[in-house]
Amino acid sequence: MAFLARRTASLLGLTLSLAVWSLLVPQKAVAEAEAVSKEYQIKAAFLYNFAKFVEWPAQSFPTAGGPIVIGVYCTDGFGAVLEKITRGRTIRGREIAVKTFTTALESTSAHMVYVCGEGGALWRQVMEVLQQNAVLTVADLGEAGTQDGMIVFMRVGDKVRFNINMGKAGQAGLKLSDQLQKLAISVTRTP
Repeated sequence: MAFLARRTASLLGLTLSLAVWSLLVPQKAVAEAEAVSKEYQIKAAFLYNFAKFVEWPAQSFPTAGGPIVIGVYCTDGFGAVLEKITRGRTIRGREIAVKTFTTALESTSAHMVYVCGEGGALWRQVMEVLQQNAVLTVADLGEAGTQDGMIVFMRVGDKVRFNINMGKAGQAGLKLSDQLQKLAISVTRTP
């Protein structure tokens, strides 16, 4: 009888433990997804605002009212977040078109290119293709993007911040406003 009571108590304890664990795991997954989503929203808002403070050469736009094209090298849904944030907005009378790219050559059709960690394998190729193009490059690749990117995201504590390489932007014929430079953690003047 005592054996049966202990076994019943053990099974009850195991059942309760599994029930509690099953309730906690989805909440943890939801919290992690919300954190990623919030970070994506912050980075997408940064990209939209970067475009507001960049001046592209007139020849960068095939038509007078053509859109500002933001190319995204991420397959994890970031493009959808950016599209949602930019939907219905304009910059200097131009609509914003968000496109997800998969090859380096596609980057020549953009005005801004964002490469996240998973797109890092293409980073070198994208930079080679864009050497003679007026395309703002934004990297979210940690140390890998710091050498060539014009704007590089970084985390400072729990905040998303960025560095600017004005030398690289100048080489591409882009003008980044003083206001944008003031918001950066650091501004490099040499390419």
